[in-house]
Amino acid sequence: MPPVPLKLFLKLQLSGAKPMTFLEKVENTEDIKDCLEPGLQALTEQYKNKIQAKNPRKINGSIFLEECLDGAIWDYIVGYNDETFSVEIHPAETSEVKTVLNKLRWLKQWKRNTFFKEDNNFYWLPSNGINILKRSRYWRQIHDQGLKVKKILILE
Repeated sequence: MPPVPLKLFLKLQLSGAKPMTFLEKVENTEDIKDCLEPGLQALTEQYKNKIQAKNPRKINGSIFLEECLDGAIWDYIVGYNDETFSVEIHPAETSEVKTVLNKLRWLKQWKRNTFFKEDNNFYWLPSNGINILKRSRYWRQIHDQGLKVKKILILE
């Protein structure tokens, strides 16, 4: 399939045309199209247990952005049932909130010029426990940016 120009894609989306699949979005995003791994194989070994799928056959693939893109500071993009999940695995401490929110800003900026522009499933999976109080200003900052904190992401 030849690449679809982003402006045409957005026009088609607005006209009610069928949305692109996860694989079509990857294939049409020049800077990541060669980085797609089958299943969850892009995840490093120590984090493979952080993402689980109710139906593994529905996993469209995964990309380790930090390995794929020069200057990338976000960890993974995972496709499941043609839905995109953006995942950062990082210590979940109050002292790390600013760092992760900066990573999220970078990701959102990168996505603005890609076919992933409309995908808003952002997850912070702690590399250890969650040490951020749910009633704190830090938790509100995370929530206000659309970032969900979960010990394990279960794709369903």
